[in-house]
Amino acid sequence: MTARPHRPGQRPAPTPRPAERVVLLDVEIARQLSLSLADTRALLRVGSIPARRVGGVWTTTQARLSAWVDALPSADPADPAGLDDADDGGQDA
Repeated sequence: MTARPHRPGQRPAPTPRPAERVVLLDVEIARQLSLSLADTRALLRVGSIPARRVGGVWTTTQARLSAWVDALPSADPADPAGLDDADDGGQDA
């Protein structure tokens, strides 16, 4: 089977782009979140990071991980430690 030549008035078929990784493994999740693998797996186990276990390995999709990261609350620039007063149990130090 031979490819048909390009006909005038028709656009040529798009050149396929290299495949992007759609499914991420736990190691790739850790790398993207700049976390250790142990910390990432702990967050995966408690359900903090959206993922599933497939054959004993945690996996998620790039789209799902990106949506989760985008939905995280922004850090307060006035609180460089990333802590707010509500976490101290209502007690002043």
